[in-house]
Amino acid sequence: MQFNTNSFGSLGGADVLCQNAATNASLAGTFKAWMSDSTTSAASRLTHATVPYVLVDGTRIADDWTDLTDGTIQHGINKNEYGGGHSTGVFTGTGTSGAISGGNCSNWTVSSGNSTAESGNTDSTNGNWTAGTGERCRYLDGIYCFEQ
Repeated sequence: MQFNTNSFGSLGGADVLCQNAATNASLAGTFKAWMSDSTTSAASRLTHATVPYVLVDGTRIADDWTDLTDGTIQHGINKNEYGGGHSTGVFTGTGTSGAISGGNCSNWTVSSGNSTAESGNTDSTNGNWTAGTGERCRYLDGIYCFEQ
């Protein structure tokens, strides 16, 4: 999905975008954003799955939560909800363990100026998949959505 931070304004807003995108793509289930803000981590918000995490085309990215949060993943998260290419830079505010990391565009309310957010790279399989760089909020345009 591509949008700016004004489109969601909070973790709950990002979750709504994830759920709406999944519903529009005819994906069943509950979806939430892999994001943290200044007080709430992705690890505390998301289900710690005991089954594999896969892309919409079935490509495995991690065997389970432990594998997802061990610092590397098996494949970049480079597909959107329709199976097409995903934007390269994604907002996360989240480290490899699912903990709060780096900036968060003022709790996902700022999309201009010099505010920064921890960001991931959809082509990476090392820790850069979620915590690659601190990018200015105006330069990133996507989020990761995980089925719960």
